[in-house]
Formats: sequence, C-alpha cells, structure tokens
Amino acid sequence: MSITYLKRGKPEAERAEDDAKTRQIVEATLKDIETRGDAAVRELSEKFDGYTPDAFRLTQAQIDDLIGQLSERELEDIKFAQAQVRTFAQAQRDSMTDVEVETMPGVILGHKNIPVQSVGCYVPGGKFPMVASAHMSVATASVAGVPRIIACTPPFGGKPNPAVIAAMHLGGAHEIYVLGGIQAVGAMALGTETIDPVHMLVGPGNAFVAEAKRQLFGRVGIDLFAGPTETMVIADETVDAEICATDLLGQAEHGYNSPAVLLTNSEKLARETLTEIDRLLEILPTRDTASVSWADYGEVILCDTYEEMLEVADDIASEHVQVMTDRDDWFLEHMTCYGALFLGPRTNVSNGDKIIGTNHTLPTKKAGRYTGGLWVGKYLKTHSYQKILTDEAATLIGEYGSRLCMLEGFVGHAEQCNVRVRRYGGVNLPYGEAAPYRERKLCTMASGAERHSRNKALIAPWRAALYDYEPGAARGALDALCAPDALFRLSHPLGDFVGPEAYFNGAIAPLADAWPDLERRDFIVMAGACDNDGDWVGCGGFYTGTSLGPWLDIPPTGHQIHMRFHEFYRFKDGKIVEMQALWDIPEVMLQAGAWPMAPSLGREWLVPGPATQDGLLTGPYDEEQAEATKRLIIDMLEHMKRHPSEGGPEVMEMERFWHPRMSWYGPSGIGTGRGLSGFRHWHQIPFLRGMPDRGTRRSEITYHFFGEQNYAAVTGWPNMIQSLSGDGFLGLPP
Repeated sequence: MSITYLKRGKPEAERAEDDAKTRQIVEATLKDIETRGDAAVRELSEKFDGYTPDAFRLTQAQIDDLIGQLSERELEDIKFAQAQVRTFAQAQRDSMTDVEVETMPGVILGHKNIPVQSVGCYVPGGKFPMVASAHMSVATASVAGVPRIIACTPPFGGKPNPAVIAAMHLGGAHEIYVLGGIQAVGAMALGTETIDPVHMLVGPGNAFVAEAKRQLFGRVGIDLFAGPTETMVIADETVDAEICATDLLGQAEHGYNSPAVLLTNSEKLARETLTEIDRLLEILPTRDTASVSWADYGEVILCDTYEEMLEVADDIASEHVQVMTDRDDWFLEHMTCYGALFLGPRTNVSNGDKIIGTNHTLPTKKAGRYTGGLWVGKYLKTHSYQKILTDEAATLIGEYGSRLCMLEGFVGHAEQCNVRVRRYGGVNLPYGEAAPYRERKLCTMASGAERHSRNKALIAPWRAALYDYEPGAARGALDALCAPDALFRLSHPLGDFVGPEAYFNGAIAPLADAWPDLERRDFIVMAGACDNDGDWVGCGGFYTGTSLGPWLDIPPTGHQIHMRFHEFYRFKDGKIVEMQALWDIPEVMLQAGAWPMAPSLGREWLVPGPATQDGLLTGPYDEEQAEATKRLIIDMLEHMKRHPSEGGPEVMEMERFWHPRMSWYGPSGIGTGRGLSGFRHWHQIPFLRGMPDRGTRRSEITYHFFGEQNYAAVTGWPNMIQSLSGDGFLGLPP
C-alpha cells in the first residue's frame, strides 16, 4: 500500500490549537449572553457587525420593503430553488410513517413522528449572503410541520440582505432577526428579554457558530456539527486538471479554513491540478480567501489503487465528496463516511449548495462517520407508545415483567407488574415476590398482524408520491418498494410489464403526461393473506387530474377527469413481486365522449369511498374477523355460481348475503345498481344473457381472496373466462 502526500495542510496540532482558542471565546461569550441577555447581544452585534438597529427583529413592513428591492427574475430564481428543496424534503417526509402493530393478542405498540415545536435556523451571511442556506433550513422545517420557525442572519454590508430575507420569508420563517455569529445562536438557544428560546438549532456557520452549537447541545437539540466547508475531489484520468482545480477552489473560497483535498491514483493529474490551481488563483476574484485556505488546508493525496482511495476517503469523511472516475457508482456503493456525494463530472458541489434539492447543511470535522446531513427527519421526533387491550395480555406481560424485574433486583419495578397480575389476572401474588411461571401458549403476531401492518406501511410512500405527484419521488418510491423482476398486470390495452421501470415508463408516466396535475386518492387500503400464495395489499380509489393531452388515443377534455382503480399488490420478503390492477379506462372514455359502445346500463356515479368512510384500515389485524369476512364473500360467490345452471335466482340466496339497500358500483359501461333488484337489472341479467356459460371454465382461472376487518378483496389473472353469445353485451354482438 502506497499513499503519498504531494501537498499537506496545517498539522493537526496547529488545527487543534485553533479549536481550543475558539472554544474559550465561545464559552465566555455564551455565558455573557445568558447573564446579560439583550444588552450583551447588542454589544456583540455592534462589535463584530457594526449593526445596532432599534430592533433586531424585522417587521412585516421591513420584510416587504426588502423583498421589493429584488428583481422579478431574482425572486423567481429563489422560488425555483425552494421548490426543488421542498420537493425532495416532501418525498423524504412521505417515507416516514407512523407505525402501530399488534405484537401479540391484545398488545399494541406504535410510534408517532412529531415535529419539533420550535426551531432556530442560522443562515450565514457575513462574508457572502448565503441565500441557499435559508432554503435548506427554513423551507425544510416548514415541510416537516414545525409550528414556530425563527431565522437569524448577520447584516451584509451593514444592513439586511434583501435576497436572504426574501428566502427566509418565502421558506416559511415566522420570525426573522438580523443577527449573526455567536450572539445569534446564543440568543436563539438561551433566550433573551425579546427572543423566546427555541427547542432546536439548525444551520451551518463558521468555526465560532459551530462551536457555539456544540456547547449548547443538551440545552437544545442541534442538527449536526456543520462548521467550515470541506470538500474532497476523488478523480482519475477520466477528467482533467481544470475541472479538478475549479471544484477544489470553488469551495476553498468559503473561508480561510476550508479544507480542500484532491484524492487520485494519477500522479500526472495530481501535478497538473497543482499547476492549474496556481493559474486559477491569479484570476479568481475571491483569491484572497481561497489562496489562504488552499495554502493552509489544501491537500493532494496520491494512491496506488481505487481501494486505497476508498479507505482514505472514508477516514477523512469530508463534507462534500465529488467523485469523477471510471467507477462512480462503485464509490456510491462502498463509501460509508461522508456528508454528500456528487457523482460524475456533470454535477458538482455548487449544484448541491444552491439548487438541485438535496440539503447542503452537512457534517464536517469527521462527523460524517456517525451522522448524515440536515434533512426533514431531523425536525421530527419519533415517539413510541404502547397499550394493552385485554386482561389476558396484561397478566401475561405482567408475569414476565415481574420475574425480569426481580432478576435485576428492582422490587418497586416488579410491583408495577404485580399489581396488574393481581388486578387483571386474579392471581394471589404476595407483595415483593416474582410472579410464578405458568405454562401457556405464547402467541406472537409476527406471522399475521405485524406483517400485514408492515406491508401497508411499506406501500404508503408510493401512495403518497402519487397523491402529490412528482416524477422523481414517484419513481424512487416505486423502485424502493418492488423486486427488480416484479410483474405488473394491467387491464387492456396496457397489458403486462416486468420490473418497476417498465411499469412506470409504460403506465404511470404516460398518464401523468396527459394529466400533468395527476393525483391519486385511495379510499380503501387493506391487507391480508391468501390461502395459497402469500400476502397481499389491496387499494381502491381513483386517479384524477386535468385532461390536457391524449392518453391511449382518448382525446383530452380540458377539464378535470377521473378514473377509478382497484390495485392488488402481492408481497414477498418485504417487496412487491406482483401487481394486478383494473383501471376503469371506459370511465375516461365516457368523460371524453369517446365511448363507442351502447349507453351505460345503470347510472354512472363516482362514489368517493365506502358508505362507512372507514376504508383506510388501521389498528390491530384481527385474523379471525378477516377470515370470517373472506369466507362470507367466498360463500356468496359460490351460491351465485349456481344460477342459472342449477336453477332460478332463488338458488343464489341473495337475501342471505346482501343488505337490502346495498349499492353495487359496477365499472363504467355497466354503472351503479341499488339494492338486489338494481344489481340484477343493471348487471347480472344482461351479463348472463350475453355470457350464459359463466363459471363453466373454473379450472382455467385463478382467485386470490383476502380479508381485513369488514372488507374482503378478490383478484385473479385471469379471473373470468366465458364466451360472448346469446344477446351480446354492452352492444358487442355475440
């Protein structure tokens, strides 16, 4: 193994000495702010920024005036950047679901994701007005649902910077202060006479800001240690010295202590990059900063192999890592310690800093070994809860708890369990003794309730990505959910697709192209097990949007349009391996005036979900109830198949299975029927007259039945096979 430094930065001892001086200054300053409050803050602002306004908090009129100083183009650019950040943050938020599972009969465990209740966002701006930092901290906190967001930024050139203030306001800040440095961070965390303290601090800053956050951690939460910018370029001879030198200096200009490291296996590239840096420093307008940073903190490291480059990169754990090699995805797969990766020469760290959508507040000083960067999840606290619903469960858990507490010597703990054993189990248990063991069947729910709840939770990000449709988020959610060779089966003319990419490109993307504001709404989400082929999740709902383009040769209407769906997903080992879906394409044709067949038999009526409005099933899975519901439907269908081959309508015993005022929502072209007579008149009789051999080819079809609570699902591919004869059907001749 050969690792050679062609250039080294400051020795670690000197860097540690600088850190020690910073710690002392910050500690004294925070103590002063805590003691003297606003007076100390005002003195510090005057000393470091020359800024002493009547009030550090901006009024709405001041905010409006500052925003008014920006051009329309500048405002639109800020809004565009925030939209990218919000989109990615929302996709991340949608991936975080609340959980509730029944781990054994009567025992309910769960967790809820609750926003931090107040956040202080620091936006640097003394040397450069860091507009983008407002998107990263304020807008992301807004997506997370934080109810109080305050933001501080130092004055720029002795006054508030209009672009930074606009970004804070548009991002969703509730209070905006023109205040920088230790005084801003200290005031937000400790509170003063005019600033209420927050629960959490976020945002990047210089060494003093980062150290202040470190010292305040514990009194408040923090996102991470985000100090002076760090960058690393991992490159081989697939790129040249100009791009490497540009990417190194692009981050070195941040400050006088911003490490910039080139890691390469090409001595030629290394030496040419050193020469190119010298050339660029002659023409770079920010060379006064960048040259000092490069001289003191720049490094060029030469390795023999890619494996050595990987090892060195993980040891340094740089904030930004630009990878430009012949194996970028290999580094993505194998690197474990970094802030963010920028893969390939087409992207760069500035994209992440300003516009692309990932968050630029990232770990520095090797913190990438134990944390990632700021993201929407940092603003959410995951809190667990538990409840016991039955006396039997309270007794069983209490007995185990009693014995385990006594094993550790905690008698008081044991008595918390024992009192439940006595009260809910009727056990005469002496005070301060461990509950005796009693032989009983210990039933866990991992094979049923937990699995089905997990599958519904797994599918939630995909549903959410289609509710607020954005192609990247939807495609990412689908890829994460599905096996690579998952089979997607859709109604004619869409047909079958193999793999999530083929399904997305062949079905979802064309629909979104035609309906640009595509939205999916589910009114039934249920899960259960089929007797012969595993676990399923069934979803019923509709897609909607504005019909602006043709889809499947159906002309656009220019109006809102809707299409009902039934989608059934089969899970194996936590991944979707099959989907069977009926999209009500005739419903779209009817709305577009493109239905070529006979008028609908019944009334066309889109119903927004079950009458009971309880189709999004949550809570513990009751296997016994699910099985009873499923058997009822199977029994009903078996009776229906008796007609007409075994007799008249009476052999179906419909009154036994159907509510007298039930509604039967048929697909478009058939329509809705009310009650038994409506079902018979608008669906069954025309159907059997056109296809009287229904049920005679049962060996050629498949059924998948599953149930949950009062809902049952059935799917199959194919599910029916019969001959069109007799009177024909929906205008189709026999």
